Amino acid sequence: MKKGSNILLLMMGIYLIIAVVVVVILIPKGAAKGAEDKEPEGIQEMREARVMGDASSDRPVDSSWVNSDGVVSLNEAERAALATPTPTPTPVPEPSRKYYAFSLKDVSSWLNVRKEPKKSSAAIDRLKPGSTGYILEEGEEWSLVISEDGKIKGYCFNEYLSIKEVAAADYPEEYRD
Repeated sequence: MKKGSNILLLMMGIYLIIAVVVVVILIPKGAAKGAEDKEPEGIQEMREARVMGDASSDRPVDSSWVNSDGVVSLNEAERAALATPTPTPTPVPEPSRKYYAFSLKDVSSWLNVRKEPKKSSAAIDRLKPGSTGYILEEGEEWSLVISEDGKIKGYCFNEYLSIKEVAAADYPEEYRD
């Protein structure tokens, strides 16, 4: 009886190993294959439409759609277009531009307005003490300025200017970008 029970235990062990192999290895492969065969919604309809051609225009099926096995296939872009809706872009507001005005600092003499932003550049005009205007381009050392009346335009050394930010409504429209 001992010999018969050993054979029975051995057979049960073999069946158990086979069952584990089937459950762990073979069934998941079959389940995965079934999952791969399942296409995203709309793909099958697109394949059928391509095979049959566009009924409204009677166009023939493009041979580039059919692979070597005679199956109509979609490229990655077509799959992505069907699987992923195109998001509507959200408009990004442009950063608001800052506007600046200037007044001359307490100086008792006229301030040279230069053609270029450097001390060696020719003076093209002068601003009298107390003059005000607008900054067209602000630089670290020099700024392009225009007088309030618009008659004088050129570069001034920032050390002699008192610069302040102004609201867009207070900055002349003709000087805005």
